[in-house]
Order: sequence, then C-alpha cells, then structure tokens
Amino acid sequence: MANLKIKISVLLCVLLAGFESYCSSGCDSLYYKPFIEAANTFQNYHQHKKVIVLVDSLASLQGVDEKCKYYLALLHLKALALEHSQKFEESSELLSKIIKTAQKNNLPETEAKSYLTLVRMHDFLKRKSDLKRNLLLAKSLIDKFKLNHLLPEYYVRSSSYNRFFGTKDSSIYYAHQAIIWGEKYDDYLNLADANLLLGANNRGSEKAIPYVLKSGDYFKKIGSNSSVALQYINVINTLKDLGKIKETGKYIDSAKVYLQNLEKTPRVYDINEYLCELISSKFEVEGQADSAIYYIKLARLYSDSSLFVTNQQYISDKELEIATLKERAYIENLTKSRRIWIGGFIILLLCILILSYLFYHKSKYQKMISDQNKEILIQKNELDHLLTKQTILLSEVHHRVKNNLQVVISLLSMKGQSSKNSETIQFFEDICMKIKSISLIHEQLYSSNQFDQINVKIYIEQLLNQFANMTIDSGRNYVVKIPDQLNFNLETLFPLGLILTELIMNSIKHAELEPEKSLMIHIEIKELGNFYLLCYSDNGKGKLTNNKSMGSTILSSMSRQLNAKTREFNASGYNYNLEFVEKTTSDIVSATY
Repeated sequence: MANLKIKISVLLCVLLAGFESYCSSGCDSLYYKPFIEAANTFQNYHQHKKVIVLVDSLASLQGVDEKCKYYLALLHLKALALEHSQKFEESSELLSKIIKTAQKNNLPETEAKSYLTLVRMHDFLKRKSDLKRNLLLAKSLIDKFKLNHLLPEYYVRSSSYNRFFGTKDSSIYYAHQAIIWGEKYDDYLNLADANLLLGANNRGSEKAIPYVLKSGDYFKKIGSNSSVALQYINVINTLKDLGKIKETGKYIDSAKVYLQNLEKTPRVYDINEYLCELISSKFEVEGQADSAIYYIKLARLYSDSSLFVTNQQYISDKELEIATLKERAYIENLTKSRRIWIGGFIILLLCILILSYLFYHKSKYQKMISDQNKEILIQKNELDHLLTKQTILLSEVHHRVKNNLQVVISLLSMKGQSSKNSETIQFFEDICMKIKSISLIHEQLYSSNQFDQINVKIYIEQLLNQFANMTIDSGRNYVVKIPDQLNFNLETLFPLGLILTELIMNSIKHAELEPEKSLMIHIEIKELGNFYLLCYSDNGKGKLTNNKSMGSTILSSMSRQLNAKTREFNASGYNYNLEFVEKTTSDIVSATY
C-alpha cells in the first residue's frame, strides 16, 4: 500500500510537471502576437508609457520564456519606449541584456536590431565612438546572415552618423541607399527618415522642401497623422527662415487638416502650439498685430492643455496597470483552459487531483492579483498626492513663466521690427536674447520633469540654437566641452546663462575678425575639486569689454550672485574665466521640487 502511494505520488508529480510545461506560453508566436501588435500600436501613437506598462505586466506572468525571440521583440519595444522617454540609461541596460541573450541563443536578427537602436540613442547623445562601434557590429551581422531587410535602418543610421561626424556627401549617399532598400521592403518608416535626412542636408535651402514633403507622404502610409502635420510645419519653418513666410498658407491649412480628430495627447498639443507660433509669425510679418497676438495666446492655451494631459497621464497609467493585470489573468486562464482540453486524455485518470490543483492554483493566483491591486491602489493614492503638488509647481511657475516670457519676446520683437533705426532694432534683439536665455531654463525644467537640476550641456546647446535662429549666422562655429551629466540648480544656471548670453553677443558684435576668418567661440566648463571653471574665448582681436557698458554691468552683477572670481585677458582672442561653486538651495525649495 505504501509503495502504491509512492508510485501515485511520483506519477502525479511527473504529470503535473509535464502539465505545467505544456500549459506554459513557451515560445508560441500566437501567444505573443497580440502583445506585440498592441505594443507596436502604442509606439506608433507615441504612447511610450503604455508600452512599458504592457511589457512589464507580461514579464511578471508565470511561464514566460526569457530566451524566446518573440519575448525579446517585446523587450526591444520597451527599450525603444524608454529611449523615446529619454530614459537612456535604462534603455541601454535593457538593450545590453537583449544582446547577451540573443548571442547565447543564436538570434542574429534580434542582436542586429538592438545594435541599431543603440546607434540611434548614441546619435542623439552625440557619442561618436560608441555610435561607430555599434554601427559596425550591426553591419557585420547583416552581411553575415543576409539580413537585408535591416539595411534601410542601417543606411539611415549611417547617413545620420555622417551628417554629424563625416561629410555631407557621405550622408546624402547613405540616405539614397536607405531609399533604395526601403522601397524594396516597403519600409515606410525608414523611407520617411531617409527623406528627412536629405532635407536636413539641404537645410536653409528650398531644395529641402520636396524631401520633407516626401517624408510626410510616407508617414501618411503608416497612418501617423501627427508626423505628417509636423512635416508641413517643417516646410513652414523653412520658408520662414528664407523670408517667405507669406507663401506658407497652403501648408498651414494642410497641417491643420492632419491635426484634426487626433487623440488629445501632449505631443498633439505641442505640435498645435508650434503651428500657432508660426501662424503668429506670419501675421506679424503681414502687419496684422491683433491676429499675431491671438495666435500667441492660442499657442499658450495648447501649451497649458499639453501640461494638463501630461499630468492626467500619471493617473491613467495606474488605471491601465489594473486593466492590464485583469486582461493578463484572463489570457493566462484562457490559454490554460485551451491546453487542458487538448491534453485531457493524458490526465483523465487523475482528473480529480488535477482539478483540485487548478482550484488551489487559481485561488492563489487570484489572491496574488488581489494583493497587487491593493498595492497599486495605495500607490495610486500616493501618486495623486504627489501629482497635485507637482501640477501646481509645474503649471503655476515654470510653464506659465516660460509662456509669459515668450509673449514678452514676441511683443518686443514686433516693436523692434516696427522701427527703422538699426540701433533700436539691435537693442530690442539684445533684450530678446537675454529674456530667451531665461525662458530656456524654464522650458528645460518643464520638458525634463526634473525641477531641482538642469542639464548644463543641453541648456547651452539650446541657447546657441537660439542665437542661430535669432541672428544672422555668417559662418560662426561653436565648440562646447561640457560633461554630459553635469547638472546645476536654477539659482546657479540663471546667472550663468545671462553671463554666457552677454559674452556671445559681445563676441558676435565686437570680435572684429579679418575678412577670411570665421568667428570661433569656445565654451568649456571644468569640474576642479570643489569648484567649477567656465572658460570662454573667441578668436577675435582680443578687445576687452567696456567697463561702463550695460553688458559689463550684467557680467559683474551675475558673477557677484555666484560669488565668483573672474578674469579677462587677451590670448589669441578675447578670454573670460569664471571660477564659481554651485549655489546651495534651502530645504524648503528642495522639498517643493
């Protein structure tokens, strides 16, 4: 009798183990297909948080095979979502994990796609050596395993690499190669990107417009109406830079058509905001001041709407997690039930024991889901409290300040352009640039979702872009050497931004270069122990600032705010050194952030 019980117990264990293995998802393409389709849909509509929630929910299911290529494809979509959310470190770590798994399980396509995603991330971060290395690794896998359907993306990434680190001719060549292979495989997304790169290589010229419009046509084919509208806006912006903003009427109307009936997401509101700013510029040039001001106010409304939707997204994401958990349980139970009926003849003699096991397993799983739901509800209540505080801070301080400063800049610009006196016009342009340097701080605080620290390198690059947009660029070159992860608080970056703005304007106006030379401006920030050193220089004749000018007053005032030591000298041009420490903020301010 004892031996029989032992045999039955062993048989039961074997059958249960086999049953669990049989009922698990394994690497079944039918099982993963709806998840992959849903994740791709979220990605196409720029709903990156939903992709992350979906993949994380699936990852917590029992029976998920982490070596399965379909599961790795979902992880790759999550890495893309993290990249688009500018969570580069998390994305990079996940891609490295995917690559190692793909190498161990001989999945070259998955490995190559991961390298190309790393290339795009390093392209955005301007990491030349990492970009080139991963680009070569992807190409070697494509050639070795004949993964020609990945060539459109490879050539797009190669074109982008050469645009920033190679030659214009090479960038154009690779973009055309991307189009050739993209048409062969109907890869509309990379065809759109290839045409955008051709447009970027003709930036500032009407030659760019046909490529941008062609890119929009491919976005139409993949149903991304917001991206189509964005291409029309790029055309409008190009014509504006060429002084032909009066000719943009038909493109404005087209952009409006494609922005209609879209889901009201932060991205859609931001595109509408940008379009309204361009329409305001058109009316401003045409002398219709009332209409220009109306569209500036409308742009502000879209901006506030974007903020509101962004804040509400925190709550909807938690609700989505709850719905995903319930759907996950339904899918798992449905899958197990289907496999139970198929394998019923195997466990017919032990049906009572198996049903008892399933009941216990189901009860345990339901209890786990119930506990998870309670935990999610607790987290949601905590998030609601934090969200209220963040909403007040974000909407009432940084975002509204940024928008108000934009209105002030527009009004000053309109006033300056109405004058025929060149000195008056220059005065208003200088004032606008100073205000813009302040506005950029609030804009970055809003866009980064980090309110106590601001990335210095991104801020200074945005400041230089504003100089390129608001002044006539006659071949100026900028060299920026700042650590990628260097962050300052608002109290430090505010005076530092005004100092840099004044120094750059001083170099542009007073460098007095020889005719054959181009202005070269060098900006570097070094961390030396407990303090920082800003080194600014140009290649002019070395004229020092006028100690009685307003600019000199601003430099001395802002350096005093930083308790900084300054030094001006001539050495192959004008040089300005600023030795300072990051200002400390009060506990109240830190707690508010």
